[in-house]
This record gives sequence, C-alpha cells and structure tokens, in this order.
Amino acid sequence: PDPLLTLPDTAAALADLAQAALEAALVIARDEVGPDAGRTRLAVIAMGKTGGRELNYISDVDVIFVAEPADGVPEDESTAIATDLATRLMRICSASTATGALWQVDPALRPEGKNGPLVRTVASHLSYYERWAKTWEFQALLKARPVAGDVEVGQAYCDAVQPMVWHASSRENFVDDVQAMRRRVEQHIPAAEAARQLKLGPGGLRTMLILGLLAAVKAATLVGMAEALARGIVGVIDTDPTAWIPAMQLGLAAAVVRGVVTWASASVAAREAIAARVALRAQLARRILS
Repeated sequence: PDPLLTLPDTAAALADLAQAALEAALVIARDEVGPDAGRTRLAVIAMGKTGGRELNYISDVDVIFVAEPADGVPEDESTAIATDLATRLMRICSASTATGALWQVDPALRPEGKNGPLVRTVASHLSYYERWAKTWEFQALLKARPVAGDVEVGQAYCDAVQPMVWHASSRENFVDDVQAMRRRVEQHIPAAEAARQLKLGPGGLRTMLILGLLAAVKAATLVGMAEALARGIVGVIDTDPTAWIPAMQLGLAAAVVRGVVTWASASVAAREAIAARVALRAQLARRILS
C-alpha cells in the first residue's frame, strides 16, 4: 500500500493504543488506592499528538488531568485523591520492565505548567484560561479530547474550553503573539539543521499547528489539514499540497530507524535509509532530503 495513504491510520492506531494504556493504567491505579478512589471523578484529557490521533512511535503522551468530587465529597479531598491517582497512572505507564517501558506521560501542558497543580476542577481550569492563559496555551487546546476516566467530566472540560480556542483570535495582539511564537521556535534551531528539521523548521509540523490556530480550524492534524486545504481555509504554500504528510511520515520512520524524534542531524546515508523505509516517491524524497 502507498505509505502516504496509510500514515494517518498508523498514527491514529498508535494514539488509540496510548488511550487504551491510559485507561488500563487508571484501572490499576484505582485498585492500588482502594475504596477512596470512588470519592473523586478523574478524567484524562489527551493533548498534542495523542489528542490529534497522530502519535508517533516515541512521542510522549501529553495529558491534562481534571477531576470533580463525587457526591458529598469536599473538593479539596477529591482533588487530593485524584492527584494520587494521576501520579500513579503516570508511574504505571512509564515504569521500566523486563520488556521496556510503555509510554512517558507528560502533564506539562496544564495551567502553570510544571509549577501548577497536577489536577484541577473544570472551574479552576476555566478561571486560569480566562485570566492568565497565553496565546500558545489556546493553541495547545486545539487537540484536547477526553480519553480515559470519567467521561462526563472529560466532556464537560472540553465543552468548557473549546469556545475559548475559537475566541482566542479576538485577543489583543493575537497575530503578533502567534508570529512571535513562531520566530522563537526558529531561533532555537541550529542553522545547519534548519532545512531538514521536520518538526520545528520552516514549513514543518509545528508550522501546521500554528496555521491551525490562525485559521481557527483543527488544521493541525493530518485529517484537519486536508480538510482545510480542500475548503481553501489555508493556502497551498508548496507545489505538493500533501508535502506535510511525508514530513510526518519521515518523523515516524526516524523514530523506528534511529530511535529519535527528529532526523535533522542524521547522516546522508541514514536519511536515505529512512526515506527508503517509508518508500517515498523519488522526486518528493529528493526535495525533502535536500
């Protein structure tokens, strides 16, 4: 089969595996905590590549944790139990075993990042986004979706924050903020790697995410970008309107061949091996490899 056609299904299947792993880890965590686990309603929200159902082989699984008290339970007690469950879930997924670790679960996209509480209520999340959130944090919410735990709480979170994503464009200096965010990313790319940086380089995968924010569509996913191109919401910058698909495809292959997220520093021979592995069309491969 044509790898360009099967890539979205492969990436989606990997995300589905991660979702199943999160749910299974939460079941184990609840069993470890015991009866107190029933005093909180914890939901796991997928972000990033997992949220967009376009996970690659060695990406972290980005998540946000949100919890509401069970009936009659004080909020602070519920949050403490939910924090314990979330901590255990992450440990279970990342624990080293004889056959290796499953997934690294990364909650760093939560409000206040690593300095913020691991678990918040829906109301606490809303309060943060209404008062303090930066433009890039609304960008991150583009791919948010509930994947494990309490379905109602997870959906309530997504229903509450999604309107904020679409209203972000009305913020003062919105376009300037997005452009500055893109410039900061490019400034940290070594000059020798810029032309081959699939994730962060000009026209790379991070650019797709920023285009999605600017266009106010979920164009930052493989399926979403195809829809945005078809509807004319975003213009075709390259001569091949699907050039961004091989970029992600090469990223997946690099993870398999070299065990790294980016292949920008790979030797010419290694890059050719990666291209051969994914069976890129010769003309397109030459353009991306150059």
